[in-house]
Amino acid sequence: MESLTQVCPWANFEAATSIFCERRLCHWIVEPANTWSNISYFIAAIIIFRQNRNSKNSELNLIALTAFLVGIGSTLFHATGTRWGEIIDVSAMYLISSLFIVFGLRRSVSLSKIYLVIVYALLAGLSSLFLLLSRSSGIKLFALHITLAGLLEIFYFRKTTVKANYKFMRYMVIGFSVAYTSWFLDFHGILCNPDNHVLGGHAIWHLINATCLWSYFKYQEQFSASPASR
Repeated sequence: MESLTQVCPWANFEAATSIFCERRLCHWIVEPANTWSNISYFIAAIIIFRQNRNSKNSELNLIALTAFLVGIGSTLFHATGTRWGEIIDVSAMYLISSLFIVFGLRRSVSLSKIYLVIVYALLAGLSSLFLLLSRSSGIKLFALHITLAGLLEIFYFRKTTVKANYKFMRYMVIGFSVAYTSWFLDFHGILCNPDNHVLGGHAIWHLINATCLWSYFKYQEQFSASPASR
């Protein structure tokens, strides 16, 4: 008779604390729909990188890198259903929120390219360390990041005399609102079919959020790098 670890490859690892609608299978990929949908992040990363390859604003490649790393983190989490995969996935969320903060600083205080990368790496890294030390505060810190990013956008809006084109920012906000609604309904089991391993609410969250990162890239394209960063 095969042992449990032979049948369920991830059985020896601590299980993730976050449980979504899709029922976890006893396979190498425990959540198929929530795993395959992460391909959208890799596609977004490729599109952003290709569209930015001839741009003088090379720092925008951080958005492509972030999409790629988020795809890796989310894939590891949903493929394994483990606590270590969950930690990597939540850490990837900090990559997104740190991205919003540093690009807010890029315009508000003329943050140079080299310092933008340094602040991005430090902010994301220290936030991930905090997650390891404080298991229950990951989402709260992410919310704090998003709040700070929003305040920076407001600061820039009130400071500058040249108004930005917010078309793609609106697309991102609307898209994220739809994505979060899908996430909420899935997570709380309001609209949930546990045996749907093709396309569930959390998979839709992945698909839409990938397009939100592309929209954020298009929004940031209009801003030139500060003179100090060139």
